[in-house]
Amino acid sequence: MSHTNAVSPPQTRLVVSLGDVIDKRKKNITEVEAWALLCQAVQALQDLFLNGGEEEKLRAECTLNGVQLTPKGRVILGQRSRPISYPRLSDTHLEKMWIYSLGVTVRGIVSWQEASIGLKTILSRMLSPDLHSRASLMDLLDVISAYCRGRKRTKPLSHVIMDMYTQTVNHVFEGKNVSPCIIDDDIKKVFTTPDQAVKAHIARVGARLYAQPISGDKYYGPNTLIGPEFIIRSSEPTTTIHMSAGKLHIKRRVLVVLLNGKKLEVTCDASTITFADVFQVVASREGLELSVTLGLACLVADDFVFPPAESKISKVAPLSWSKPRTQFPPPFTVYLRFKLYLPSL
Repeated sequence: MSHTNAVSPPQTRLVVSLGDVIDKRKKNITEVEAWALLCQAVQALQDLFLNGGEEEKLRAECTLNGVQLTPKGRVILGQRSRPISYPRLSDTHLEKMWIYSLGVTVRGIVSWQEASIGLKTILSRMLSPDLHSRASLMDLLDVISAYCRGRKRTKPLSHVIMDMYTQTVNHVFEGKNVSPCIIDDDIKKVFTTPDQAVKAHIARVGARLYAQPISGDKYYGPNTLIGPEFIIRSSEPTTTIHMSAGKLHIKRRVLVVLLNGKKLEVTCDASTITFADVFQVVASREGLELSVTLGLACLVADDFVFPPAESKISKVAPLSWSKPRTQFPPPFTVYLRFKLYLPSL
C-alpha cells in the first residue's frame, strides 16, 4: 500500500463537529465538556495565530459545524470556502472576533442554569460587547490553567474530548463507506492544502503534550497525555533567583513567565536593575539559544509591549512598588516573548 503526504480534503477527514455531538445527544454538553472544549479550542486558535497565514485566519470557523473534534482529543477549526469580507483587521481584532464567536458557540450548548460561576464568568467575558474588555487568548489560557490546577477530577481534558468523539463518530459515519481511523495531527491542524501543510511542521508553541507516569490511584491509561505543556509548567513550583544582596525593604520581585508557562521569580533592587539585567539572568538560567530574538514584555491592554532594555524596572513597575512602607508588594509580572523573527520562520 502506498503512502502519501498530501493532506486530505476537509470532507474526508474523520472528525466530528460540535453540531454532530448535539445532534446525536439531543441535549446540552456538561460542565467539564465545556471546559475541555474551551481548552482545546483556545489551543487551536493559538496555533492559528502562531502558524497560520493571513487567509487561514480569515477562513477560520468557530461555529457548531466549524469546531471539530479529532480521535486524539484535539479540536481543529474548520475553514470557510471563502475568507470573511472585512476591512483589514489587526491580529488583536481578529483574535477577539474569533473568541466572541467561540463564546457564542459554547454558550449555546451548555446548561446555563447548571453552569458554575467560573464557567459563566469566562463565557461572559468572551461575549463582552466591548472589544477592550473582552477576554484575550492570554486571559483564557490563564483561566484554563487555573481551572486545570483546581480540578478534583483526574481525567485529562483531552480524554473528555476523545470520549465525545467516540460517542458520536459511529452516528456520523453510519451508512457511509468509511472507517474511523486516527489522523496524523501534525499534518492536519488548521491547514487544507499541500502548500499549507509545510507550515504544520513548525512546532506547536504552547501546545505540546507531556506524558505522565502511572502513580497512585489517579486516572491514567496507556500512553496517557495529561495536557499541554503551558498548563503543566504553569502548575510547577516557581523558581526563585536572587540577583543581588541589599536591604530587605528595597527588594522587589519580578515574575517572569516563559514561553512554555514556566515561572521564574527574580528578587532584585528595582531602582538599579534594568530589563536587560533581568533578561540576561533568565537567558543564562534557562540556557536560551538565539536570545537576540527574545525580550521581556509587559502586558498592556491585552498587547505585549517591550520596554527599552536599558529601562530600570522601577520605571515600568506598578505604583505600589514605590510606596516606602510596602515591604512585600505583589510581584511585577513580565513575559518572555519573541520580538524578532528570523526569515527562515
